Amino acid sequence: MSKVSIFLLLFGLFIQSISAQTLSDTLQEFLLKEQLKTSNDERINTYSRGQKSTVIDSIVLQQYQQQNLAQLLTQQTPIFIKSYGFNGLATLNIRGASAAQSQVLWNGVPITNAALGIADIASLPVFFIQNMQLVYGSSGSLFGSGNIGGTVSFETNHPNFQQNQNAQVFLGAGSFGQFQVGGKLEVSNPKYHFTTGFIAQSAQNNFSFKDVYGHQQTTAHAAFNGWSSVSSVAYKPNASNIFQFSVWLQQYDRQIPAALFENYSAKERNDQTIRLLLDWHHTSSAHWKWHAKTSFISDVMRYQDSTVQLNTRQLVEQSYSEIGWQYKKKHHSWLLMLPVHISWMPVQQTTKYLSQIAVAAAYQLDYRKWQFTENTRFATLNNNQVLLTGFTLSFKANQNFQWRCNLQQTYRTPSLNELYYSPGGNEQLKPEEGWNEEIGYRWSIKQSEHTSLIQDVAVYHRDIHNWIYWLGGAIWTPHNIASVSSSGLEIDHSFRIEHGISKWNIGINTSFVKAITTQSDIPNDGSIGKQIPYTPFINAVLHASLDYQKYSFQINQTYTGIRYFNTDETGLVNDYFTTNLMCNFGTTLFNKSTHLHLQVNNLFNEQYQVVSQRPMPGINFLIGMDCKF
Repeated sequence: MSKVSIFLLLFGLFIQSISAQTLSDTLQEFLLKEQLKTSNDERINTYSRGQKSTVIDSIVLQQYQQQNLAQLLTQQTPIFIKSYGFNGLATLNIRGASAAQSQVLWNGVPITNAALGIADIASLPVFFIQNMQLVYGSSGSLFGSGNIGGTVSFETNHPNFQQNQNAQVFLGAGSFGQFQVGGKLEVSNPKYHFTTGFIAQSAQNNFSFKDVYGHQQTTAHAAFNGWSSVSSVAYKPNASNIFQFSVWLQQYDRQIPAALFENYSAKERNDQTIRLLLDWHHTSSAHWKWHAKTSFISDVMRYQDSTVQLNTRQLVEQSYSEIGWQYKKKHHSWLLMLPVHISWMPVQQTTKYLSQIAVAAAYQLDYRKWQFTENTRFATLNNNQVLLTGFTLSFKANQNFQWRCNLQQTYRTPSLNELYYSPGGNEQLKPEEGWNEEIGYRWSIKQSEHTSLIQDVAVYHRDIHNWIYWLGGAIWTPHNIASVSSSGLEIDHSFRIEHGISKWNIGINTSFVKAITTQSDIPNDGSIGKQIPYTPFINAVLHASLDYQKYSFQINQTYTGIRYFNTDETGLVNDYFTTNLMCNFGTTLFNKSTHLHLQVNNLFNEQYQVVSQRPMPGINFLIGMDCKF
């Protein structure tokens, strides 16, 4: 029996086992929760309720604290992560959107690289994340330019202002020369909260793989080392005001190994990032809230290849500031924001700027079983002016069933590199724009006090015009050459069983995506009606966990469907399965709370590629220990 048949059989048995269950009133917690109000960002809390939202549980964040965000999303969600290797760049592909069409928010601030227009989620350590949620689908009127596929939002520093002192240290080691060390310190009282943390990592990444002739090889020139540090200090002078300042510093040095079509590589990449954030929250009454924030981000990217005497350095900086007011009374909520986002980089003998200045407003009516939201944004993007709008509607039939739909306008202005990179930038580029429609439901089922289920289903369609492609030979240039239509179906299940002191959680999340080119400005273009490159037709994750006293076990299996690496579907990357195992044990060591972690990735040593000609590692492990004081 093939792997696909086994996967479908397991899925069928799972659905059959739950089909006879009846409705009830409440649900317990899940390993991967499907909730709405967990973020500290009111755009997500209040004004995105008509969109599908997934909350990553704190237990999951704890299990992946020694890994990066790309690994967590790959193993826990059906989002396709385009990874260039064990220590390479990793980007988002949500619902068939390009890497530049999804946002990553840190404490409400966009942190995508302003030059590239993308975020490298492999460089974001889970260790610092306190809470995290995914908002699927477009909402340009609420989140601004670039929010087409969805948003990954996380927070690293939510102060509690309680009398508290604690510290944590961890050590980790694993296959291919992996080594990690990190720690956190937190001190707080009713007026002050201070936290700081760091993580340092290194790896040789010298794993074995098979070349194009089937011969066993070992990856060379693939070493990695880096560190990251996040610190925050918050001050609460009274019950109405909170001031907070945060600093996030990172540096990563990566050797880039040869692809399968290369005999040798001397490529290296060095990334340095500084992120600063100052914010203020004010609650003047039970109805009024105010907030203001300002941030500065500096990204330095160095790339060198001694074989061709190439040594480049790119500096790009950006500032994001926002003032907001919120008013709530009875069934009505209003939000008004004034965001200003300016980014700049030097190009030859001048500096190029990209400015985004907007006025955004949102209204929600929450009446009985109905919730209606309208969002509007008027923005000036360089010399272009745009008016964006969106609507969401949800209906809660009872405590167990909720139906939702939304209609959103989408928009993305070109990045600095797309406009001004020398040589190759195209200042005549038009913004990508279109519409997104979605309908779905969330069904809560409970058979007994010890057995419960959540089912979430979403169907969506999106049309994007002026899709940007990079084309060329010696010099690549971006062009608006296509219109792309994306349609899909997402089916998620989370199933819980409690028996005595043991707790089982079983989940299956599937995503089906059809993202095709519908129009092209290239004569006789073979991409019409073909799937967008590196967009799998199907992604699925099956995971099961057991918590028993101080022990926890989890196994998950991911399936990634075939991908095409060119626009006319003539180049194919095979589908693959990976199986991953995690074990955790809590104990007391020297009177300190201690956890031991073991993770085995690619348990059955699958030989696969995510990106064509970039082999991924076989079976590998990571073992660690953390101690809390």
